[in-house]
Amino acid sequence: MSDVIKTRKRAIAISFILALVFTTLITIGANSKNIAENKKVEVMVAKRTLPFGTSVTPADYEKVQVPESMSKNMVADPDFFTGKTLILPVGQGHYIYQDSFREGLARRPGYSEVFIEVDLHKSALALPGEYVDLVPIDTRNDVARPEPIARSVRVLHAVDSKGWDIDPLMKNGVAQGLKNEDKKYPVTVGIEISPDLVTAVVPYADKKIQLVKGDAS
Repeated sequence: MSDVIKTRKRAIAISFILALVFTTLITIGANSKNIAENKKVEVMVAKRTLPFGTSVTPADYEKVQVPESMSKNMVADPDFFTGKTLILPVGQGHYIYQDSFREGLARRPGYSEVFIEVDLHKSALALPGEYVDLVPIDTRNDVARPEPIARSVRVLHAVDSKGWDIDPLMKNGVAQGLKNEDKKYPVTVGIEISPDLVTAVVPYADKKIQLVKGDAS
């Protein structure tokens, strides 16, 4: 009889321990979930109304904290804005979302964008936001002429062989693309040209220009 009682007591003790362990695991899981749900991250909010075509600058946004669970697709890193323009307007005080942008920069009022066909070495691997000099090429012997026809012009777009805009944040990716089948280097470059230079540049737009990287003037 005493053995039966001992067995029952042992079973009760084991059941109690298992129940305690199970309850503890549930509590830990619930606490972990609450911590994850309450974790805050910084995202960007528009300080003013941002119209279509805006290239966002630090003056255009401020950082606010939101629960991480709400932050999907919101811009959290200011570097994201580099080389991109808005394809949708953003109201003042509204969150800024990644899918509201496209690669490439907006041209300044009064300027034109001329697309130049290039090959690997003529492209200088120039990407949106960088500045280049435009050196005309003598196509008969592929020799550069002495003077650029334009200096310190801004690159607005860089398009790869598949017709896609190249992300200016992927500079390492461009170099990597030369090593594999992606071929992710510019074959067409859109440059910002002042009205007085358009007629001088356009005749050379068909692989007759060497891009040379430089600084903004």
